[in-house]
Amino acid sequence: MTTPNKWMSSEKKTALVPRDFLTAPLFAAIPQTGPRKVWLNDKIWEIGVSNPFDPSARPHPALDIRQGRLLFCILYLMRRKTLDIREPVPFSLNELALLYSGRHNGSSVKDIKRLINDLRETWHKITFPDGTERFFTILGTIGLEKKRNSNWLRDVSINPDFHNLILAIEKQMHIRLDVLNSIRSNLARAVYTYLPSRSVKRTERNPFVISCAKLLEQSGCKPPAYVSLQKKLFTQNKNSILSQLDGVEVLFGKLRIKMNKRGYLLSWVEKECMENKKSFYKAWVDSGRAERDFFERTRQLPQLDDYEEMCLSSSCVNLHKNMNCFRKAKALLGKYRFDVLCAEEKNYALENIRPTQTAEKRFLFHLAEAIRKF
Repeated sequence: MTTPNKWMSSEKKTALVPRDFLTAPLFAAIPQTGPRKVWLNDKIWEIGVSNPFDPSARPHPALDIRQGRLLFCILYLMRRKTLDIREPVPFSLNELALLYSGRHNGSSVKDIKRLINDLRETWHKITFPDGTERFFTILGTIGLEKKRNSNWLRDVSINPDFHNLILAIEKQMHIRLDVLNSIRSNLARAVYTYLPSRSVKRTERNPFVISCAKLLEQSGCKPPAYVSLQKKLFTQNKNSILSQLDGVEVLFGKLRIKMNKRGYLLSWVEKECMENKKSFYKAWVDSGRAERDFFERTRQLPQLDDYEEMCLSSSCVNLHKNMNCFRKAKALLGKYRFDVLCAEEKNYALENIRPTQTAEKRFLFHLAEAIRKF
């Protein structure tokens, strides 16, 4: 049977989710026993509140990273089938289980059903600055159809109130679902859902700084009384929380995280080729093409072949440092157009045509321009 890490690493997957889900620790790292309140810049999220239509009913507790991760998987599958997620769509329960856990046996399917019910029954309340309160659950209608060898989820739909939260593009963000699912610890997963948004504009010299205690509190965990024990939670075991998070990919770059002696975590996004990846994305969108198509094309990046590597090695371009950027450009342009640009860069070197800055920046600029005009 395929392991989760091995299966998830085979293809890049991104899910489009509400920005609030990635800028605040809305999904706790551990199962909750009651409601949970999270303050954002301009509103208050309360998860696990009483049903406004039946206040006497026992409320479901706040969601944690298990339900959050399943929600991201559902949004990913729905986006693959329809651009308008208000439209009910069917998909295989086995497909959802495979995406979520890397397997689809009886135990995993049973867990998925329970988590789906949590998404249906857990009520949320958002309090806006003007005092307006909005109540909703995440999932609307959903049906189950049992066949001989598989189970199908029928008419899966997002609650209209929840859909309104993700309708406005300025309130959306992408999350690397494949990376999230490959992380083994729920605490590490919870941290991964929002720490990158705090670190994306930071550098190693100016990192985002947070204490272990504060991070644990924000993740819905009760921190130990002593700093040494707080640090131990992040550093113990060979596959520690720090080792799981340091160097993992985010949408544009890699998350770096380390701990100082005082028990503070320092995080930033490694800028290697990040600006060039952003320029490819901007060039694609500026040309009038859909954002969804950009992520579809770059979901699985092609390798450079011998001819392309020979051309770039013959020029003054740093092939190793920018390999992922070049693979992304090849995915967006196609092999023929990418090969033409590689050959042109090689000819610049052979003819000793010097760039204004560096050969590397010249080639990346030509790639972005080709994507914009493609």
